[in-house]
Amino acid sequence: MTVTIYHNPDCGTSSNTLAMIRASGEDPIVIEYLKTPPSRERLLELISAMGIVPRGLLREKGTPYAELGLANPKWSDDELVDFMLAHPILINRPIVETSKGTRLCRPSEAVLPLLDNPPREFVKEDGEKVVYEPGQAGLDATAPVARNRHVLVSALGVTQILAWGSSYYLPAVLGAPIAKDTGWSLALWCRQWYPHDRTRRAAAWEMPNIAM
Repeated sequence: MTVTIYHNPDCGTSSNTLAMIRASGEDPIVIEYLKTPPSRERLLELISAMGIVPRGLLREKGTPYAELGLANPKWSDDELVDFMLAHPILINRPIVETSKGTRLCRPSEAVLPLLDNPPREFVKEDGEKVVYEPGQAGLDATAPVARNRHVLVSALGVTQILAWGSSYYLPAVLGAPIAKDTGWSLALWCRQWYPHDRTRRAAAWEMPNIAM
């Protein structure tokens, strides 16, 4: 496996990530991106591979982020990439690229699903112990990426609407067949299902009669 890490040796998270990679038995390609910044084309490739937008790669702490006013939503994706190329310190780290995917590995243990033989236990520089199991929630490399969050939210919204609609109308649709099979009167079925809602009782009464 070829492993490439865009690394900042002065960053504890980046250093822990590099140590985890080496603990897995891999000898990664280490690119100190502050000394050797990626080209525009390469940076765009990495952003695309991570499934994020340029703003998602910006680093605020210890950078000219505030000084440059980058919190302002007026900046386009292309302009944000320009800022990162002009000030590589704005590129968050570490970025790890393997055949299993590309990730901004924050926290550092986010690198583990990208490795063939990830260490099951690891102690970070600050003494924190990491215990890893493949498929661990929050670290799985197949987890939805940021750019798909709106798709997930939309899907949940549609599901909720359908669930509400079915709970409202399904009893009305099934009322006549159930009343017929059980011998109940349709009026009794409507009162049992919608005891406090005359509007729903009326709808439940009318719909099966229309179908009939």
